[in-house]
Amino acid sequence: LTDDVSSLKEDTGILKDDVSLLKDKVNVLTDDVSSLKEDTGILKDDISSLKNNVNVLTDDVGDLKNNVRNLNLDIENDIKRNIQLLAENYVPAAKRYEQTALRIEAMEMDIDIMKKVISDHSQRLPVLA
Repeated sequence: LTDDVSSLKEDTGILKDDVSLLKDKVNVLTDDVSSLKEDTGILKDDISSLKNNVNVLTDDVGDLKNNVRNLNLDIENDIKRNIQLLAENYVPAAKRYEQTALRIEAMEMDIDIMKKVISDHSQRLPVLA
């Protein structure tokens, strides 16, 4: 009987040690679970913030698409038409300038000749008079 009691005490001591070890491990697991819960909460907040940022970016991209569409319409309807009008008016004006430049050059040559003739006549008239 003493052997049995002694064996029971020994087994109880081992069980107590095992239970104590299990308690320590459960405490560690509890701490780990608490830490995981905190980390999960932080991740949820981060994901929520990211979702908000993505929504803002999506709105911004939509606005940019509208702006680009409007710019393309302005370019197509106004700027191209105005450039075409400028080109249509510039070409005839450039041709007129080119023709006028040739006439002006010819007139300058005629004026130079007239100056020489007038100068020559101015020298001859006193002699004839």
